[in-house]
Amino acid sequence: MKRNRMFALVLTAAMAATLACSEKSKLIGTWKEPSADPGPYQNVAAIALASSEQTRRIAEDEFARRLPKNTKGVASYTILSKDDEADVDRVVARLREEGIDAAAVMRLVEEKNSVEYDPGSYWRPYQTFHSYYGGVWASYQDPGYLTTQVAVRVETAFYSVTADDATLVWTGYSESLNPKNAQVVIDDVARLVVSELTRLRIVR
Repeated sequence: MKRNRMFALVLTAAMAATLACSEKSKLIGTWKEPSADPGPYQNVAAIALASSEQTRRIAEDEFARRLPKNTKGVASYTILSKDDEADVDRVVARLREEGIDAAAVMRLVEEKNSVEYDPGSYWRPYQTFHSYYGGVWASYQDPGYLTTQVAVRVETAFYSVTADDATLVWTGYSESLNPKNAQVVIDDVARLVVSELTRLRIVR
């Protein structure tokens, strides 16, 4: 079942550009299997199944590139054929043939748009008539405005390929706020996840 989960993941290129806002990315949740082989893993395949072949290649290359120097990163598109990709057993077999001992799989979980109201610089609690009237009057001089917020969440699951059932070792969720494009999300996900895997000595 876990092997089936591993290749049901989809990363799309539909990352929306937004109004000028600061870019923020962080890990919002992680989990590590206590009984899993702690590693470190030395040959890691980056897997990002996507409707866009270009997005897939960029994501896999970026993740593989960011792995620490003692870990060999392999983009799955360089070793898997189209026929391989359709059969999870063939994928696992092919990874093992290539000496891969772990696979990092990425998927887009959510791209959520929300509209937030900024009341402007004059807003404050109206505890008295004077503060209420003064605040309301001032708001007409400095009216509030609406801003669009976009939160892009990506799940990365790290599996031990050498284990009998390609066992889950670690999974994490990242969130990027108001990214300019898909490349920003890809770069941030690779940076955050590899940093955490290195900290846990899963790779090094």
